[in-house]
Amino acid sequence: MFKDRPIWQQLFILFAGFCLLIGILLFLIIPPTLKGFFTKEIYQSIEESQNFNVAIENRLSDWKREPDKQTIRSVQHVVLDDQGRILKKAGLTKDVINRLYLQALSQNSSSKRYSVSINGQELLYVIKKGQISGKDFILISYLWDTYRKELVHTLLRRIYLVLFFILAFAVFISIFFSKWIVKPLLSIKGSVNKISQKNWKEPIVLERGDEIGELAKSIESMRKQLVIQDEAQQALLQHASHDLKTPVMVIRSYLEAISDGIYPTGDFDGTLSILKHEAESMEKKIGNLLYITKLEYLSTKPVHQEPIDLKDLILSVCQRLSTTRGEIQFEYRLLDCMVKGDLEQWKIFMENLISNSLKYARSIIDISMEMSGEGLRLTVFNDGMPIEEKVLQELYQPFVKGSDGHFGLGMYIMKKIADRHEVEFSGENISGGVRFSVHWKKAMQKD
Repeated sequence: MFKDRPIWQQLFILFAGFCLLIGILLFLIIPPTLKGFFTKEIYQSIEESQNFNVAIENRLSDWKREPDKQTIRSVQHVVLDDQGRILKKAGLTKDVINRLYLQALSQNSSSKRYSVSINGQELLYVIKKGQISGKDFILISYLWDTYRKELVHTLLRRIYLVLFFILAFAVFISIFFSKWIVKPLLSIKGSVNKISQKNWKEPIVLERGDEIGELAKSIESMRKQLVIQDEAQQALLQHASHDLKTPVMVIRSYLEAISDGIYPTGDFDGTLSILKHEAESMEKKIGNLLYITKLEYLSTKPVHQEPIDLKDLILSVCQRLSTTRGEIQFEYRLLDCMVKGDLEQWKIFMENLISNSLKYARSIIDISMEMSGEGLRLTVFNDGMPIEEKVLQELYQPFVKGSDGHFGLGMYIMKKIADRHEVEFSGENISGGVRFSVHWKKAMQKD
């Protein structure tokens, strides 16, 4: 099929077909156009010759002294009187002249154009009726179509020769142009094949400002994004394996000690408590990793939208998590507001946000909401130690190591959820602690 051919062949076929169509149209249009043009010119030449000869002749007898000249390029004249007697004869038989005389008698106008086929040749002639010295005359002026055919044939031969060279040059240009167009596409194809094989280190450089250049820029942008994602995945795997290795080693060493009848903490309950803590830590990290995978999968699908009572969600999460540190005081300034989004994801978001604040707070966690023309802003403040500047710059990257030596995925998960819902999420150090802000551009207060 046509679409299955290489692009350069498709372009060549289209261009060559267009040129061929133009050639066929010219072949059909030019001959009749030239024939009509020269026919009109011949008739005008005949009429001009008639007018010239009539103007210079004073008597009908003067026509007899004009010598006959018969060439295919000169106008010939036959002069008859009103009785049909031949005063001047030029190359026509008497039968033909009698036929033309009868035609002249039935002619109402003073001058009229005619054409007739005689022995396979076309005769173009004009019959003019008039008077000289008070006597009626009939002037028959004619040219054979041999001259017209010769002109048309000569011109057509030259035109077709020029067209042939033009078409041949056009075909050559179409091949060159087609391959020139396809060349950058082949280069892009090679780069895409490398990307498909995960060989995306080599940049795509194509200095063009047209659509092909825009395509190359889009693919280059995709390549850079793939490099970033690949590096992030590699880092994620390395950090995950390292972070999971510690609790596994602790659990294994404790189990080996117990099998030897030794309790590392001095008693069974203390050793069991350590094992439980490490198991819970590993469970949480594995759960976070699985949730990141889930978010990556959901990123290709539209966000599930449902109304969420933000105040109820925050209070339920705080009530459930506050028991982990009963000494922390919660202060609320909440509004009865509704937002739209995936309830499960926002529940995970709030759990991570509140648990992170509980982890670092010294005595107070302040949660407030403010509605303005720009939307709804939620702020969560804790009076813990400020975040290190280096950590703050990489706060939303997975497995960022804090001052306590722990790696984490919570901030990374929260940023993913916020970006997925087109919500702004940020953290900053302020006087007395750390503040996290969540900004919804669309929200509504409950009635």
